[in-house]
Amino acid sequence: MTATYRAMQIAEPGRLELVERPVPQPQPGHVLIAVEACGICGADSGDIEHGTPGRIPGHEVVGRIAKLGEGVPPIWRIGQRVGVGRFGGHCETCRECRRGRFHLCRNQPVLGASCDGGYAEMTGARPMIETMPLERAMEAYRKMRSGDVKFRMVLTMKEHAHAHQ
Repeated sequence: MTATYRAMQIAEPGRLELVERPVPQPQPGHVLIAVEACGICGADSGDIEHGTPGRIPGHEVVGRIAKLGEGVPPIWRIGQRVGVGRFGGHCETCRECRRGRFHLCRNQPVLGASCDGGYAEMTGARPMIETMPLERAMEAYRKMRSGDVKFRMVLTMKEHAHAHQ
């Protein structure tokens, strides 16, 4: 693994820039993901238009686990293919979580908005049930093909890098 990775970060509201950053160590209970692709949707547009300079937007990430942080359960392993959505996992301790309303969690990170997202070669995530092992990829593919799931566009860092050389 190299010491740095490339990312598209918010330069100023409404404008992205290509930067190179040091590869981080995953936080305890988190994994570092080598991003293979990241979806682009309307929420990303809002994050870019109103985001904080330096933030890496993007959610709907697919990649492989590159590093494990301390305390990551053994179900997750290096090289495993994973998918990460917009919300970074509920805290299980706030009032809404204790009521079972996890979608209203006050403490969950929002990938690409409150924490760095997938418009990069690397991103971090807390592995949970919502961080889906992609051994179920064919099921997701069938749903997409049937129209149950729609994607506007997929950005891969490799395609982006070649387009800007």
